Amino acid sequence: MGIIGRRAAEYIRKTAIENETSFEFELNCLKIFRTTLWQWENDKSEPSGKCLKRMADAGYDVNYILTGKEYKKC
Repeated sequence: MGIIGRRAAEYIRKTAIENETSFEFELNCLKIFRTTLWQWENDKSEPSGKCLKRMADAGYDVNYILTGKEYKKC
């Protein structure tokens, strides 16, 4: 467990700041509970495939979450 969950949590927080939305708004849009996020941040679990798909559908860079490298369109 570890880095993917922490990276996903950081990305959600960063997105809320960049979009000038609340952290709770981002979590609600992604259908993620605060307890789930806590588990990711504390290496207790990782985002599921369904969760990563919801993140991708919402415009999150899932490639970055999985690899640490930003996706660059050609």
